[in-house]
Amino acid sequence: MSIFTKSKNGKTTDIFHSQDYLKLSHSKRNNLAFEKDNGVNKSKMRKEDKLRLQGYAQAKKEQFETFKYKNPNYKNKG
Repeated sequence: MSIFTKSKNGKTTDIFHSQDYLKLSHSKRNNLAFEKDNGVNKSKMRKEDKLRLQGYAQAKKEQFETFKYKNPNYKNKG
């Protein structure tokens, strides 16, 4: 059983539409996708949800690489 399973109506759903996932802050969602430690036990997640998060992380990385390619003079101000 996954820790991210219930929608607001109590129905079974995927991770991106679950109430527990939507309650997380943006930074915690990204940490979860990029497998950084944020206090969430990923061993309790379904295999499908892990793959969805992996695809999300890959899409975000490719999106940033595309941005850097289109903006070669971009410098991170952080």
